[in-house]
Amino acid sequence: KGKYTKIHFHLEKKKNIEKTLERIGAIEKMKIDDIHKQQKEFINRKLQTESISTETAVIAVVNSKNFENMFESFDGVHTVQGGPTMNPSIADLTQQINFVKSDNIIILPNNKNIFIGSRKAAEKSIKNVTVLETFDQAQGLSALLNFDPNSSLDTNKSVIREGLKLIKTFSVSKSIKDTKTATVETLKDEFFSISSNKIIASGKRLEEVIIQSIKSIIKNEQLITVYAGSDAPKKSLEPLVSKLSKQFSIEIQLQEGGQPHYHFIIAIE
Repeated sequence: KGKYTKIHFHLEKKKNIEKTLERIGAIEKMKIDDIHKQQKEFINRKLQTESISTETAVIAVVNSKNFENMFESFDGVHTVQGGPTMNPSIADLTQQINFVKSDNIIILPNNKNIFIGSRKAAEKSIKNVTVLETFDQAQGLSALLNFDPNSSLDTNKSVIREGLKLIKTFSVSKSIKDTKTATVETLKDEFFSISSNKIIASGKRLEEVIIQSIKSIIKNEQLITVYAGSDAPKKSLEPLVSKLSKQFSIEIQLQEGGQPHYHFIIAIE
């Protein structure tokens, strides 16, 4: 007596809801929403927000929701999902180019395999579209720090190119076969790191490959950002950051990148 029960449920049709509930007890308050209508309204609001006109816009290719959110936190930046293989179609890129409300666009492919497709999409467009070659998502993110959507295309191209000169990145994954280059040999199931499409380190221990990779490219940089992928060992993240901080005596930031295939993408700047 005097007690209330709150019930939340979903139905395809709202017919006879009240009669059904009245068999159980008295209805104090009832609220009925059309979730299909709500979803459409949400998508429309998102599209309106994303399509705000800017002098210059950036389209970045991503392969995780986390990286999508990080890129789109910048004003004037839009994304194209490349999927696990980081390989969107030319049609996907063209669709986003047409959608963006700017006649001046910079594409950040964030993967060497997308360079050609990005250029083809740029060539097909009547807009002023430039492709700046970024090898991974961490490099693309760092290059955007001084991007200004209200500045000209030429100004932003120059700013991003200068930013790219100050950034070093590498990605860490596990080998599915024996591989040998002029400088590094990697056995199947060993970890290896890639920087600018070249293998720079390999080994059985993930932590040691990361440290070895940083040592090989770091100079006077002041920040290391670690983007943990979907396959990164979650329990080892904080100990890894602590060890890197002691080893290199500079600021270490940890971000949940959520990218597939690569356990880590690491930026040094």
